[in-house]
Amino acid sequence: AALALLAVLAAVPAAADLFSPNRPLRTIRTRWFDITFPEDIRAPAERLAVFADDAYREVAAFLGTEPRLRFPVVLTPDTDSPNGYYTVWPRRRIVLFAAPTDPNDELGYQAEDLRALFRHELAHAVSLTIRPAFWDLAAAVFGEAAGISYYTTPASLAEGVSIAAEGRSGRGRAADPRTADELARDAREGRFKSFWEAAGAWDRYPY
Repeated sequence: AALALLAVLAAVPAAADLFSPNRPLRTIRTRWFDITFPEDIRAPAERLAVFADDAYREVAAFLGTEPRLRFPVVLTPDTDSPNGYYTVWPRRRIVLFAAPTDPNDELGYQAEDLRALFRHELAHAVSLTIRPAFWDLAAAVFGEAAGISYYTTPASLAEGVSIAAEGRSGRGRAADPRTADELARDAREGRFKSFWEAAGAWDRYPY
């Protein structure tokens, strides 16, 4: 227990690195989210707050479940490119990097970049918290890091689910013409990635 506590405390400063030093932060609470952001990006934070709860209901329905957990969301502009992630360290949270989208990058083929990015990371958060009651209890007692599905879900499944969720509007990375070109090339060559290649399985030490 002492070692676990030390690990959590050591991870707290890493979370602080999401923002430039001495930046005042604000929080908007919705039904299911606590959205934390610096004042200079209040406009996208307020836009996110408008559709966040509806997105949760839509993603949960897509995954055959219902909204049941509150999620902290960190929105930060202190980055060069748009991206995000879901993590359970030191606690569960969704992090979104609010930067302009480059039309040529993999997020360029989106109807609305902030909405698509949020739906993608939210799908990670929802899908990785669908688990048997025993592991729900373990997560409630010991923290979300005790939830087994965070460690046992192959990357191909976790990313595939999230890319499918982000593209429910008909756009997104799964509908990107470049993706179709890549699949067409694989078809011409007669070789698709194996499950383990798609999952990014480690095949040599240390990775």
